[in-house]
Parts: sequence; structure tokens; C-alpha cells
Amino acid sequence: MTWILGKIVGNPLVLIWIVLGAFGFGAATGGSASWWIQGVRITDAKQEFKDYQQQQTTLIQEAKDAADRQRDQARENFTGAVKILAADIEAGASYNRCLAAGKCGRVRDLPSCASIRLPSASGIDAASVSAISAPREPAPEVIADCANAVLVANQLQAGIESQPGYK
Repeated sequence: MTWILGKIVGNPLVLIWIVLGAFGFGAATGGSASWWIQGVRITDAKQEFKDYQQQQTTLIQEAKDAADRQRDQARENFTGAVKILAADIEAGASYNRCLAAGKCGRVRDLPSCASIRLPSASGIDAASVSAISAPREPAPEVIADCANAVLVANQLQAGIESQPGYK
């Protein structure tokens, strides 16, 4: 032991080499440990990013599937409504409803409190509140087109109102 101590004290370069060796050993062991820990952290971060990407892909696909289901449901509803409307138009029910609503052929009966008076030239008693005949009837094709347009508008509105978050 005295021999090693004598070498260290007798030659200052040995002391420097011992200090450098200890520093190198510490740097090697500490550096490799920190390198390994940093590698684990990077691997975890990469895995978290892959999980996030997979989760977003899943959410996007679920949203697309939900939109497809809603579109298919709206298509089925519209197809069924078109069939019912076509049968309704064929039976003349749309025209009858148009007449009953006062939109075709005649004007609605005026309420008794109405201040409107009809001239006697119309062929109707000015004091009465009966319906007024229209000059001409709309063509059945026009009524069918109007009924189809109303159906499309109603279906679009129903589709909008069925969206999540619609208030």
C-alpha cells in the first residue's frame, strides 16, 4: 500500500490520471444510464403518439360510419315518403288538401269580422263571407311539383334537426 501511495505522491501525473480515470468511469456509467433512460422516454413518447393517431383514426371512422347510417336512414325515410306522396298524388288527395287549404281553386272563407267587402260584379253577395272562386285551377302537375318540393324541404329540415347538437 505504501508503494501505491508513494507512486501517487511522488508523481503528480499519476494523480491526474487517476482523477481522469474516475471522471471517465463516472461519465461512461452516468452517460450510458441517462442515454438508456432517454431512449425509454422517446420510445414511450413514440408509442403515445401512435396510440393518439390510432384513436383519432378510430374517431374519424366512427364519425363517418355515423354519418353514413344517418344518410341511409334519411334516404329510407325520403324514399318511403316519396312513395306515400306518389300514391297520395295519384289518388288526388294532394289536390283535395290544396282545395281544402284554400290554396287551389278557391280562397278560404272570410271570417265574419273581416272588413273586406266584395263588389257585386263578382257574382257574390257583398254582405256574405263565402269563398271566392279563383279564375282558373292549377294543373295537377303543378300541385304534384309543389307537393314534392314541400316534401324535400321537410325532409331536409328533419335531417338538419336530427343532427347532434341541433337546438
